Amino acid sequence: MKWFCIGFYHYLFSDLSWTDGTLHSLKVIICRINGHKKGPVWFNAGGFEPDMSCKNCGDQL
Repeated sequence: MKWFCIGFYHYLFSDLSWTDGTLHSLKVIICRINGHKKGPVWFNAGGFEPDMSCKNCGDQL
């Protein structure tokens, strides 16, 4: 059902930095479609909050 919702497409293509490169942006889109299966990093050396970026694509979760 998510393929028929306009909000899903907005989530897929929002906040992409195409200046990082087309391959990186495609990797982020594919990882968003799969639901960020590897999950967040959680470890931030020297920080107070966990690093909530995806292990696979680097997208902020």
